[in-house]
Amino acid sequence: MKRKYITGIVLFAIVVLIVVRLYINKKEINEKSKGETNTTELQIPVIVDTVALYSPSSTLKKTGNVAPFKQAVAYASSPGNITKLTFDLGTFVSAGQLMAITDPQKPTIDLQNAIAKEKKLKNELDTYIELLAGKASTQEKVNQLRLDHIDAQNQVAQLKKQVGDTRILAPISGIVTEKKIEQGVYVGSGTEISTIVDVKKVKVQVYLTEAEAFQIKKKDLANITSEVFPDKVFKGRVTYISPQGDATHSYLTEITIDNPDNNLLKSGAFVYADFSQGNIESVQTISREALLENAQVPTVYIVKDNKVASRRILTGKDFGDKIEVLSGLSTGEIVVVSGQINLSNGTIVKITNSKSKK
Repeated sequence: MKRKYITGIVLFAIVVLIVVRLYINKKEINEKSKGETNTTELQIPVIVDTVALYSPSSTLKKTGNVAPFKQAVAYASSPGNITKLTFDLGTFVSAGQLMAITDPQKPTIDLQNAIAKEKKLKNELDTYIELLAGKASTQEKVNQLRLDHIDAQNQVAQLKKQVGDTRILAPISGIVTEKKIEQGVYVGSGTEISTIVDVKKVKVQVYLTEAEAFQIKKKDLANITSEVFPDKVFKGRVTYISPQGDATHSYLTEITIDNPDNNLLKSGAFVYADFSQGNIESVQTISREALLENAQVPTVYIVKDNKVASRRILTGKDFGDKIEVLSGLSTGEIVVVSGQINLSNGTIVKITNSKSKK
């Protein structure tokens, strides 16, 4: 009896040990399975690229046309017959130089009459002011004469201007390229008499593509050459880049150059503009796709230890699918280029490509 009792206790203990062991094993399996599931759920697949150095092409040559640095039209301000003409096609004129005179006879006569009327009204005004002091006139009469005298003074000033406007002056210094009147003909107020261009300096106008426009900056140097003068190079600087492209996404760019040697380059001439620069240093770049679209300032996600963190950067020149990074990133860092929409700081990611440089 006692033996059966002991055997029962031993069997019971064995069963308890088996149950406890099975429970512990099941718990460990569940915890391991749960951990693997959570890790899998937190991994967001992304495509990445590496911050790398890029050597931009140093060759950029464009065709363009020469345009005058300044261009202006001289107008007749006073109507009348041209009584004097002092220029011809090709004449060099200085700013303010007399170019023509319209018949001043009528405005001169009108001015003389106006001056006489103004003097008469001044005398009358002085007389009635004395009479008013002696109470022999009224204040109303004096006030009316004073207004009439002011009107006469204004008329004199206007007619003096008309007499002066019979002299047509050059608005700028330059060469006369159009002559639109001859001596003796009648011209009305506002009639064009000549076109003047200043070609001591000239502007070379070229059109750049969108990518090229971002590579070139104001004050950049450019060499200008012409087939007419194959051995001569004109040095110029970029003075204007249009902020808006045309329908073909081309941007008007102007290069200003000195034009010595008796106006060697002619307005309208066909030339070549060379923006090439020697010894261009490599710049740090990232793929344009790395930039977060909705960020107000340039921002990217960097990857470190399979986690991401957002970082603001400062960008520079545009190279098409690449963009220069001036600060905020170091060469060799990994940035996300696809999958950013699902990310936030601290998100665990799974890199699904081999685009990053090892």
